[in-house]
Amino acid sequence: MLWGDTHLHTSLSLDARAFGVTLGPEEAYRFAQGGEVTASHGEQVRLSRPLDFLVIADHSDAFGAMNEIVKGNPTLMRDPKCRQWHDGLAQGGNTALMTTMEIIETFAGISGESVPEILMDRDLVRTIWERYLETAEKYNDPGRFTTVIGYEWTSTEKGNNLHRNVLYRDGAAEARRMLPFTTAESFNPEDLWKWMESYENNTGVRLLALAHNGNP
Repeated sequence: MLWGDTHLHTSLSLDARAFGVTLGPEEAYRFAQGGEVTASHGEQVRLSRPLDFLVIADHSDAFGAMNEIVKGNPTLMRDPKCRQWHDGLAQGGNTALMTTMEIIETFAGISGESVPEILMDRDLVRTIWERYLETAEKYNDPGRFTTVIGYEWTSTEKGNNLHRNVLYRDGAAEARRMLPFTTAESFNPEDLWKWMESYENNTGVRLLALAHNGNP
């Protein structure tokens, strides 16, 4: 029997980062392997039992972009909405909380606001995705600990949680051939399945999509 997690978020996820998560994939893999890490709020933490595998399933929407917003990336700050979010998060307290909820509702299509196009920039996503893949390969230790490459496709159309975790059977060489599917392309799970079929036809590698929680 293997012990692992198929749904872990790091600072690469927009909601996790906005809520104060500062640890990235590197720290997550070390923690999963039984190493001690400093948590986002300063505590020293270690698992009582290391995992056999881990899927870091960060949101494909705005993958890694929230880190850049928090840091005040000059390119992103040219967009008024990104600047507003940066300023709101920097204030902390209730303002940061309200800003975080606005960000989540914008990406979920609830607020009626459009997602800033700059956050969907494919070159930005490709850079961060590549970095994530390199980290997954670095910590993959066959027979002892498996870094299953994956991401979360986060469809929340009309308030319905249709989220799926997409898991790759093979490694970085195959995963880098196509960028993750996002809700900017579709909120429909059937379109995710079509994308998965296209990926499998292009690479010969299998994918698995599973419901990321038990929400009805």
